[in-house]
Amino acid sequence: MERDIFWKFIDEINATVDSNDEDAVISATKKKLMELPSMRILQWIEIKDTYVKLADRNDLLAACEAVNLSHDQASFRYFCNWLVAQGKEMYFDALHNPDSLVNYSIPEGKAKFQYYGSATSEAFEEKANLEMMGNIHLNPAASPDWSDSNLTEFVPKLNQKYHLIRSLCKKLEEEYDQYQYSWLGMN
Repeated sequence: MERDIFWKFIDEINATVDSNDEDAVISATKKKLMELPSMRILQWIEIKDTYVKLADRNDLLAACEAVNLSHDQASFRYFCNWLVAQGKEMYFDALHNPDSLVNYSIPEGKAKFQYYGSATSEAFEEKANLEMMGNIHLNPAASPDWSDSNLTEFVPKLNQKYHLIRSLCKKLEEEYDQYQYSWLGMN
């Protein structure tokens, strides 16, 4: 995935939701990511993570503290996630001059997206699982009322093949019990 496509993707999301509403951005991002093949989602995540890492600078840490009134490492990571999610223009403005964030409408204490990174990874996992499962037909999990009579329903050929062995084993057990009882004089 090319960087321009990455930024266009974010702009399209921000055109549909409030870019400062983490839940709305995450929901729209996951929905849009699910339209892509899993490998494209992975490329998108790699680009996002690269931009988050590029924002890991002292001047942006200062901007984080000024806007969010917090500067611990976790809050700063959430700030960098938020900054990427705002789009190319704000991201690069802030990279060139963190004080330029004053030109944008940023709710105090809200310039942080705690779950943005994990939500995009979840989208990849969900999509990859769907692709890997393909046309596999999933039967429901075993129910508490399972019984041997279900064998013919789920695995008729296996049941037929091994039913004879089970029957012989059961017959041998019964004969052994009879022999044991007769030997002990208990019949």
